[in-house]
Amino acid sequence: LERVQIPASAAPDLAGGFALTDAPVPLAGAQSVRPTALLAWMLRRPDLTDGDRRAGHEQRLRLAMRFIRQLAVREPDLWAVRGPSQSIGGLRAATWDLRMPLAAQAMGLLAYAEALDALSGVDDPPAEP
Repeated sequence: LERVQIPASAAPDLAGGFALTDAPVPLAGAQSVRPTALLAWMLRRPDLTDGDRRAGHEQRLRLAMRFIRQLAVREPDLWAVRGPSQSIGGLRAATWDLRMPLAAQAMGLLAYAEALDALSGVDDPPAEP
């Protein structure tokens, strides 16, 4: 996942998104939600994310969640969407595309829940005495 995550140095507006196409310019959209959910799930599994690499994976997850937040419709965007009252918080297909696919909404909720669990340490093993 880290090979396809867009760093802030490459494209600040897309930082944290995942370039899942082989376009010459890195592009990221709502498809980035899927690897974000996977990354969050992996962080909760000690057999997949060992202690030495955990901090780096947490940072990548935080950056990915920043990008997903950027996809969310906010008040300044309401002028351009149908059904403004139902659109707040919905995930756009891309920062430049105001369509809000149902799959993006479902995966966004899953990614958010997984990230909350992963970053709050819900499934961390208890500390040994």
